[in-house]
Parts: sequence; structure tokens; C-alpha cells
Amino acid sequence: MRLSLHVQAESPLHRLDPRVKVAALLPFTVSQLLFDDPVFLCGPFMGLLVLAAIGRVLKPYLVATVLVVFVGGFSFLMWPLVLRMQGQTGPGPWIYGLGMGLRLSNILLAGILILLVTRIEEM
Repeated sequence: MRLSLHVQAESPLHRLDPRVKVAALLPFTVSQLLFDDPVFLCGPFMGLLVLAAIGRVLKPYLVATVLVVFVGGFSFLMWPLVLRMQGQTGPGPWIYGLGMGLRLSNILLAGILILLVTRIEEM
């Protein structure tokens, strides 16, 4: 049984020092917490896909993306229900729910990408 998500490949992301990877993760996570508009959160989502392709881990990353989208989808469905119970109507609760789902998905996927390109011994 594998205890690591690491995928051995020769790529620029694999060659980076693990401290650099973690240092890049922190501002990315903070930047995701600053916005809740889906328009601003789609760019980082696509950027993570490009980084996964550069890191030659796109296939396992897409498998993880499918699983994480379920978590983001749950958030997308739950936030409108909560906001409607508080009296908010119209498309606003759905847009907010989409933003929260993308935010959560982006943060989780960034962490998964680091685990795919970093050996556990390096952490």
C-alpha cells in the first residue's frame, strides 16, 4: 500500500526545493481566502491545471480533481440553502456558493499538487 501521492517524474516542479513549494502554497492559500467571486477564482483553478501539466502529473491530478469537485459541489449546493434560510433570494446565494466551492477546491487541489510532486522524505 502506498502512503504517498508522489509520482516520480522529471519536471521543473519536481526539481524545486520543497521549502519553495510550501512557501508558494501559503500566499496562494491566502489569496484564495481574499476573494469569493467565481470570476476571480477560475483563473487559479486553470493555473493549477497548467502547473500539473508542467509537473507531468496531470493524469493523477485530474483523478484528484474529480474527487475534490464533489467537495466543492457540496459547498456549492449547501451555501444557497443556508443563505435562503436567512432570507436572501435571487442568484446571489448561488454565485456565492459557486465561489465558496471554487475556493475550497482550489486550496485542496494546490495541496494535492504539492503532494504529487514532492516526496514524503523531502517534507
